[in-house]
Amino acid sequence: QRKDGSETCIVDVSAWDFNWQQFYLYESSDYLTTKAGDSMKLTCVYDNSPSNQPYIDNLQVQPKHVIWGEGTFDEMCLNYIIALSPWAEDKLCPTVAPCLSGCDPGDSECFVICLTQNGADCADCLLPQMGKCATKYCPVQMQALNQCLDSCSGESCLFEECSVQFNAAYICLEPHMTSGACDADLADCGVSLGSN
Repeated sequence: QRKDGSETCIVDVSAWDFNWQQFYLYESSDYLTTKAGDSMKLTCVYDNSPSNQPYIDNLQVQPKHVIWGEGTFDEMCLNYIIALSPWAEDKLCPTVAPCLSGCDPGDSECFVICLTQNGADCADCLLPQMGKCATKYCPVQMQALNQCLDSCSGESCLFEECSVQFNAAYICLEPHMTSGACDADLADCGVSLGSN
């Protein structure tokens, strides 16, 4: 399911062949592109009726409650998803721009996830530079946010105690980011947002 609510069926195996327990692989031309916020759901339907029971020692067994397990008569609804990341040059923050392009407008939580998903080195580079850009274009909102953060301690400050100030600063900064106005500040981190 896409973040926007639309759905795409990835695999539909209408009649599972117990003797063919292999992979269903896409041709590279048919790969699906996912974005931050998309999710995948697996659903399996079993016919546990009396007529569809296995035969053991030439006798058909009676239906019984089936639970997940690794045995032949257990429920084994399982799917492996093979995910590939597009190749990117060896940059400090290679997935920040594509991640941000998948965020809904005004989604400050998605913004933070994207800024921090490449690890500490990227975050250590990007967060101060993003702060520099935000102070340039949104000084009033950043002053209010910094005052709130100075009086708060703990990891929940940004999304709880200072959420109003953070959201106001982000809403102010977002059009400057997407226009490319912050790109000069972010260049040392290998991030360009002007084309998103």
